[in-house]
Amino acid sequence: MAILEVWGGAGEHGRACYRIANGPVSVMLDCGGKRSGRGEYPLWKPELVPQLTTVFLSHAHEDHTVGLPALYRMGYRGEIWTTRATATRIASNFRMWKGYLAEQGSAAPYSAEEEELLRFRYLEDSAEEGEWFEAAPGVRACWGPSGHLAGSVWILLDIEGCRVFYSGDYTHESSLLRAELPKPEYCRNLSAAIVDAAYGARTESQAEMMAQLIGTIRQVSERGGHVFLPVPLHGRGLELLALLREALPDTRIVAEASLLQGAAKIKEDEAWLHPSAIERMNLALRGLQTSPFNEAPSGLAMSGAPAVIIGPDAQLQTEGAQACYRQLNRGENAVSNAIIFTGHVHSGSCASKIIARHEADPEHGHCSVYRIPYKVHQGLPDVWRMLEHLNPRVLLPVHTDKEKTDRLVSELASRGYSGAHSLTPGQTLILTAEAEYEREYR
Repeated sequence: MAILEVWGGAGEHGRACYRIANGPVSVMLDCGGKRSGRGEYPLWKPELVPQLTTVFLSHAHEDHTVGLPALYRMGYRGEIWTTRATATRIASNFRMWKGYLAEQGSAAPYSAEEEELLRFRYLEDSAEEGEWFEAAPGVRACWGPSGHLAGSVWILLDIEGCRVFYSGDYTHESSLLRAELPKPEYCRNLSAAIVDAAYGARTESQAEMMAQLIGTIRQVSERGGHVFLPVPLHGRGLELLALLREALPDTRIVAEASLLQGAAKIKEDEAWLHPSAIERMNLALRGLQTSPFNEAPSGLAMSGAPAVIIGPDAQLQTEGAQACYRQLNRGENAVSNAIIFTGHVHSGSCASKIIARHEADPEHGHCSVYRIPYKVHQGLPDVWRMLEHLNPRVLLPVHTDKEKTDRLVSELASRGYSGAHSLTPGQTLILTAEAEYEREYR
């Protein structure tokens, strides 16, 4: 009998962590944190951690990585399967996580020495993408690009005959990054699929969201205002930079200098990109104005022609990003300016407070506030597309809150798929030999 335990990530946004066990063989998928209060971590079972056969890591973002050193504190001494691109990006996300903890007066539940214990094995060294290999005794694995980040992957596992697919963070609509699902024949008799469903039952396509974003930027520019786009250092910021340059060739675009480092880094990861991606990035960087936010945010664009200002702090937690936002709110022209949030906003962050203040008093005389997602995850049509390809007996939608997950499960049932479950951390799916599945609440 196989079991799938949710230690974090289902029914919530953050601390992704799943344990799959079949007899004596057990595997962990990701081990992240959650920006809530003093920081939240997976609901570990410390007595089971030393028994893990192996661990897989889908990508470098903190909600999938920052709990990993705690495994070594609890006695795990094995390896972590991931890609080179992911391993090289982890350090920067660990630094940002520690900065968040320090702001909360908190600290990580592990030491710097335990961070050094992390041992990685690279997927691309053991098998080509889309091909099976033996990852550990009793564990065969297959991997491929997930389109979320350079180095991000999905994982298909065969654990003593029980096959489970994990999408990691997935999108097939990235303009720069490739995403390819496993071969259909590899998905036959798939016991379960853990699938990114961060947008719940939303149905918008990337093209629709981009049309809304471009239209909003044009409206702000026509009234003489600047647009501030706070984005993560790694991820959608570079995609937006390329797309905005193509859609708005005559608009002034200003980017924080560190984004250029990200652009240089992504060019080193050509294997993860669409064939045209590097050429498009080069075109986007031509004529781009850059400046470090922490030195002179007021000099970026505030006194010139209307501009799109792109900064690498999606939550507005750094002083530089906050200073740029304050500049938008100064002077008579403040009401002409706008800030657009294009991704998830953490509860308690400066970004969440700005949004709440605007929703409570939209006519407060400051810059406009918009929420227009750039898709780096999946909504209802994307989950359905994945379901049709994988045909799993059981589906576990993850990466969004319980209410949105419930709605998605209901929508899938109305379309004829009744195998989806809405779970929360601490719950377990039991996979029986007869392919009948029940929820066990603990």
